[in-house]
Amino acid sequence: MKTCFDFTPDFLSLSAHEAVACHALPVAISSLSNLLSFYTLGRSMPTTEVVVLRTLITILIQDPGNEVEVLKFMKRVHDRASELGTECFFGKEETGRREKNWFAVTSWNTGTKCGKEKKYELCAEFLRLVSGFYGLVDCQEEENSIMVCKSLILSVSAMVASENQKKTALTDSEVKQAVELLDRAGKVCPISCFLDYNALS
Repeated sequence: MKTCFDFTPDFLSLSAHEAVACHALPVAISSLSNLLSFYTLGRSMPTTEVVVLRTLITILIQDPGNEVEVLKFMKRVHDRASELGTECFFGKEETGRREKNWFAVTSWNTGTKCGKEKKYELCAEFLRLVSGFYGLVDCQEEENSIMVCKSLILSVSAMVASENQKKTALTDSEVKQAVELLDRAGKVCPISCFLDYNALS
């Protein structure tokens, strides 16, 4: 069946739906992952790409140890939104805003969870993505600016924690990246964010 182009998207959508209903999560993950390959072809699909990705990430975060896969699909969300435009990818008005916020909040929650579990490299990656997702939202809103700032600062903190954990100095490129992240934080963040930083650590 998977060799028939006209049938495959509907088949994969149905198999994913049935797998979720039966709690056969590995089957659902496989079906949704395969379904994603059709969106880059520009073909009309039974559901939007953002819904497929949100569903896939929701399934993946149910089991510990899937952080690398979650990160991979989170990066795809950000890349596709940047490529297609936020309204085209996430949707318009309130629907689009809710979708963007869901990915930002989920990245934040996953990143902070990784930090608590001492998975500092993953923590840093997720928190950098948080700033990227909030950057796709209206950063004129103070709440979004604060979240961008917090995520950038904590991402650098995670990089330093990873350095201490591995007992290996940051590379020159990593140091440069850390400086750039802190510079971005200083440009978007109200002073109150820095005053509240200790409460987040």
